[in-house]
Order: sequence, then structure tokens, then C-alpha cells
Amino acid sequence: MKFILRLVSVLGLLLCGLCVVSVAFAQDAAPVVAPPAGTDFITQFIVGFASTHPWLVTVASIMGAFRLLFKPIMGAIEAYVKSTPTTADDAFFETVEHSGTYKALAWCLDWFGSVKIGPQFTAKPEGPTVIVPPAGPAAV
Repeated sequence: MKFILRLVSVLGLLLCGLCVVSVAFAQDAAPVVAPPAGTDFITQFIVGFASTHPWLVTVASIMGAFRLLFKPIMGAIEAYVKSTPTTADDAFFETVEHSGTYKALAWCLDWFGSVKIGPQFTAKPEGPTVIVPPAGPAAV
């Protein structure tokens, strides 16, 4: 089991490294392509910006690919683990989620690729919610 965890973490780090290298060797600015006449300002701005800064389009594409790849895979793994009747895979999934390698990989994906994997913590309301009826002629 530890071998699989290490293999997945090494492959994830290798994928991140390949993406960093591809961004580093992104193409120089391509010839400016003018948008068709009669298009709105936003379209002209986007086409002009993308043609003068192709490295930014590469970064956005890589971030989108990370989100498209990692979010469904992690969601499917978590759903499969929770749907099985045995608890052995639940315990293994918990140990993987709490390992330092997984936390480092999740942090790197979140920081560099804007991909939120793992448990998402949300703030819970403090205390009970009290609904106060509006005062008016019907309340009297």
C-alpha cells in the first residue's frame, strides 16, 4: 500500500514538473491576429491579450486541465470508498488523506493549479438560528 501511495505522489510531482517546464518553454508572442470587424470590445481585448501573452493562455490551459483531471478522479475515488460495505478501504483512504505526501500534493495542486482536493472545511454557524417574526398589526 505504501508503494502505491509513493508511486502516485511521484507521478503527481512529475506531472507538476512537466507542466512547469512546458510553461517555461512556452512560445514567444505570435503574430497579432486581428479579430473580425464588428466584434465587441471584450472579444477584441481577449484576442489581443491572448496573442500578445501566449504564456498566460498556456498557464490557464494547464490549470483547467488539472481541474478537469483531478477533481473528478478524486471525487470518484472518495465516492467509491464510501459506497463499499467494508471499512478497510475507508481506513486506508483516511490514512492516505492524512499522510504528509498527500497533504503536500494537495497543497501544491491548490496553490499552483487552483484545484481543491480532499476535505473542504467550511465554517459552521455558531449557536442556534433564531427566526424572529416581523412586528406589525398581525403580531398584536
